[in-house]
Amino acid sequence: MILANVRNQNFYITGSADRTIKLWEADLKNKAIIQTLAGHGGTILQIQYDPISGTLVSCSIDKSIRVWKLEPGREILFYPSFFCDQTVTHFTEKFLLDTKNLFISSIALKAGDMSTIIAGDSFGTIHFLKQKESAKEFILEESLNNRHRITIVQILLLPKENVIYTISYDQKVLGIELSGFKVFFSYKNPFKTNFTCLAWDSVNHELFVADEIGNVWNMAVHTEGDINKIRPLDRKIIGMEYLEQFSQLVLCTETNIEVMKIHRGVNVQNLIGTHKGPVFKLIELDPKKLTKLPTRDPPRLYSTSLDNTIRVWDIDENQPLNVIDHGNKSEIW
Repeated sequence: MILANVRNQNFYITGSADRTIKLWEADLKNKAIIQTLAGHGGTILQIQYDPISGTLVSCSIDKSIRVWKLEPGREILFYPSFFCDQTVTHFTEKFLLDTKNLFISSIALKAGDMSTIIAGDSFGTIHFLKQKESAKEFILEESLNNRHRITIVQILLLPKENVIYTISYDQKVLGIELSGFKVFFSYKNPFKTNFTCLAWDSVNHELFVADEIGNVWNMAVHTEGDINKIRPLDRKIIGMEYLEQFSQLVLCTETNIEVMKIHRGVNVQNLIGTHKGPVFKLIELDPKKLTKLPTRDPPRLYSTSLDNTIRVWDIDENQPLNVIDHGNKSEIW
């Protein structure tokens, strides 16, 4: 499923297992279908929309890619209308002698430049389709084999960096240079689960990767920096988008949408002289909020543990200021 803005008018564009693509009015109360695009012979696997050229590209389990264009003369009307301008199948026909299970599983476009379509298939191959200037038809220019072993889930195209990032059911994320097609980055999911989606932070040049058990990785791939992982959810993440203007990461699951705030420049350290047992509670107390009298005392952090101690921490120095030891064996909660 894809959510797109059509000619600065709010419409939703969806594809589903009923083999159709639908344009919906943005007002969810009306739930009005503006147009239904039929033609694919199987489940719609992915849709990409280029608002600059007004082109919609879809791929399906029917082994085809369809290119949909805005009907000319309808630009001034309130509702747009698409028609199928081209069906691309010839570049997969040579594989059909070997297997009946090959299909295009993912596609990527460069905004404003419909001269190239990048497509990934169920065998892990990445195809580059170029448009003939004379006939305006897409032909196969290059195929990259042996990058992934099985179905490619998503292709993330970064034109400014001249690279693509791909994820596959082989549980890998790859970074591939478009000049020379060299693999410059590779990461295998240590949890042996499939990656599900990618997002890019163009300001900080960092890649976000999510998987099917709720993990999210933040990777500084172009600077050989750290790879950090968190687990904000305990369920499959099916979609992800990074909102740079708000420093927010939007995570979509099958039942809801979660929004994470990304804080950068925060120094994270382990506290020196930590507890010898599991920590059960952390409490921050700010004296300025506890009394109306003037005070210069800074905020303190209090922690309790099964080691029968309460520790008071200097937040700025990450050092314990005081330790309260319970005399008997009873636990402090």
